[in-house]
Amino acid sequence: MKALIDADMPAMELGMLKIWTETPAKIETHDGKEYAWNEKGEEIFKDYPSFEFIEPIAKGRFVSIFIKSEAGAFEAYLSKGETFRHRLATILTYKGNRNQSERPPNVARIKQSYVDSFGATFCDGYEADDGMAMEQWGDWMGLAKLSNYNEDYIRENASTVICSRDKDMDTVPGWHFKWTLKREAEKREALGEVHVEKLPYYVTLIDSIRNFYKQLLMGDSTDNIKGLYNVGAKSAWIKQLDGMYSEAEMYEHVQEKYHKYYGNWWYKALVETARLLHLWRKKEDVWLPPPERDNTWHDDI
Repeated sequence: MKALIDADMPAMELGMLKIWTETPAKIETHDGKEYAWNEKGEEIFKDYPSFEFIEPIAKGRFVSIFIKSEAGAFEAYLSKGETFRHRLATILTYKGNRNQSERPPNVARIKQSYVDSFGATFCDGYEADDGMAMEQWGDWMGLAKLSNYNEDYIRENASTVICSRDKDMDTVPGWHFKWTLKREAEKREALGEVHVEKLPYYVTLIDSIRNFYKQLLMGDSTDNIKGLYNVGAKSAWIKQLDGMYSEAEMYEHVQEKYHKYYGNWWYKALVETARLLHLWRKKEDVWLPPPERDNTWHDDI
């Protein structure tokens, strides 16, 4: 099995990491913020560490993800610069909720370190998520055609596992591995290891489609993608999707909710949001509503 590693995630986590400028003798937390003092009673602050300090930790984090995935090989993916989603978004600026001006140089340096040390690939014009999705889709679809879409056969013979904590990846069928970070900051900074949240799990085709339509209702606040107002994971509209077993039915359900929210602008809003959320199956892939597709898309299983 080959691990498809989201290398953006550890690069961002550790590249954005700040540590105390001195070893704190005292730490207090007020209103969710940490304050610290040295042995002289002087207040100390957090700052970005040197790349020389953070590089071995970042490499350790990457190796830890691979080892914990229990895969026999890996391929790593990185995002770089603006993508087609930045040009596509009109409702809200794609990732416009992030302060790009404050990104420290360690992020880019860690990414380049992953290229140099592990052969990670920069995705040109698309994101690491799309790169992993295309690789897993190719493996999944090859097995699906060979077995006439037998999920048990695909599950047993799949050769890729997506390694990412991003819930967006659950819109891709196949094997997935998620990890979590150790809570103690000193352990995270010193070891760079990850903790296994749960064993690799398999997402069926219909579940991947259902996960996509749930996202279409909720949006993605991390990437500044607007869904429908006040629709969360526990919303009745979301739960109703759990009882649907064809994409046509799910699309009709979501279409109705978008029409209710956007009125005459429902189609434009739905298609733009779907194309922002959709992870590529092949390069230059464009999401289309089920009624507008040819037979290469899957409306039912």
